[in-house]
Amino acid sequence: MNEENQGRIIENNCTSNTISEIQPYKSNLEYINSKFELIDTAVELINERKLIAKYSEKGQIVTTEKEIASIEERIKTYENNIYSRKLLSLKNGIEPQFDKFIEKHKLNDIEEKIILYLLRMDARPGYHRSSGADILEVISYFYPDFIDTRKYLYESSNLRKKDIICRDTYPYGTLLEHKFSVKEWAIREIYGHTMDEEYDEQTSRFNDKVFLPTEAKINLDEIILSKEQHKLIEQAIAQVKYSKLIFDDWGFGGRYRTSNGVVILFVGPSGTGKTITAEAIAKKLNKKLYTVDYSQVVSVWFGQLEKNIVKVFKKAEKDDAVLLFDEADALLGRRTGGPTSVDSSLNRAINITLQEIEKFNGIVILTSNLSTNLDRAFERRINLKIKFELPAEDACEKIWQMHIPKNAPISKDVNFKELAKRYPFSGGNIKNAVLVAARMAANRSEKTEKIEITMNDFIEASELEVAGSAVMNYNLCADGKKNTKGYA
Repeated sequence: MNEENQGRIIENNCTSNTISEIQPYKSNLEYINSKFELIDTAVELINERKLIAKYSEKGQIVTTEKEIASIEERIKTYENNIYSRKLLSLKNGIEPQFDKFIEKHKLNDIEEKIILYLLRMDARPGYHRSSGADILEVISYFYPDFIDTRKYLYESSNLRKKDIICRDTYPYGTLLEHKFSVKEWAIREIYGHTMDEEYDEQTSRFNDKVFLPTEAKINLDEIILSKEQHKLIEQAIAQVKYSKLIFDDWGFGGRYRTSNGVVILFVGPSGTGKTITAEAIAKKLNKKLYTVDYSQVVSVWFGQLEKNIVKVFKKAEKDDAVLLFDEADALLGRRTGGPTSVDSSLNRAINITLQEIEKFNGIVILTSNLSTNLDRAFERRINLKIKFELPAEDACEKIWQMHIPKNAPISKDVNFKELAKRYPFSGGNIKNAVLVAARMAANRSEKTEKIEITMNDFIEASELEVAGSAVMNYNLCADGKKNTKGYA
């Protein structure tokens, strides 16, 4: 049975409002499904209350207090039903696997409800409301006086320290905006899925921490690059796309003791399109893109650094993914003759990486702001070296235009050619300026009926971006002997 059909069965089992004559639970799944009914009904109640709040302001009440009371009564009935059926099951010597999981990991009622809610979302294909705000909204129904429930989602919380739930890896947004999910090992333990012998909990956790999967959405022809850059990238794609023809049919595989893979180095300042070009290459080849998180490779199990590097390449090859080492010099810098065990381990990691690159049959992309920081041994293993520079004025104008959505209310006075001339920005700078200008215009929405993003908005946003760059380049020590009293 495929996952979609399983999800439909769970959905159908959980939407019935008829509570049958009390019987002991026949299975762990039946027990979990009954708890899902409780969660579903709580969500239904929350949504009905929102409708009252929404329409009462307009003088239209679409949901009555009587209907609210009916749903609340149904929730109490579900709670009593679950409790009674569970008692009968225990008397028959049957303890559901879900409860065994809760007891094993010493989880309280709130933690249990969080897991149930996330499992419920996981069981509904295409329907995922798993943000921190969604979770706390549901939990607040069961514990309305528990005002600090959000602490159960903190990194220091019991659920996250035990690696039972995890948060998305996006660096922006508040706790309430981030998405949460139950870890795969926990889901399998809760459902009692023991038949999958290939599942390795340590490997699964390693993959979750080390790889940042990126959904490639942009096409290569949408990126503003020079003709020479496009030509070099197309050559790299061709080597992977036609590897069988080149290495097998034409015999180059027998002539050269090397892999069929390609190693590309992108060099240039931040924001010039290195990472987004890697995404476009992955999309062109219809492959996944795995970005390596160095901090996790090095720090999660430092004593196994060399093994971790091997795992990175094995996972990418198994999943047929493009492997991106963003800011590669952070991990693959020059080897040193330092006396410490850390120096020795990092040197061995570079040696292992060089070996794995030579065996890898896909695309490895290294990006760097300063290629001279890379260990020199990588030079002969890099097939293509592509330099990314700040865009020329005409390219800069196109990048400004590319960042403007079709629905954006752009004023007629906006002159992107003038902006490109006044501000020699990278693509990253332009993106920041566009979003700041949009926020400035949106902030006027309460004061005026017609909202447009004006030339003044773009100029002010660009000036802020210039000032921000100056702050990033500020060096307190270089200010000479200014008084620094009071600074920590």
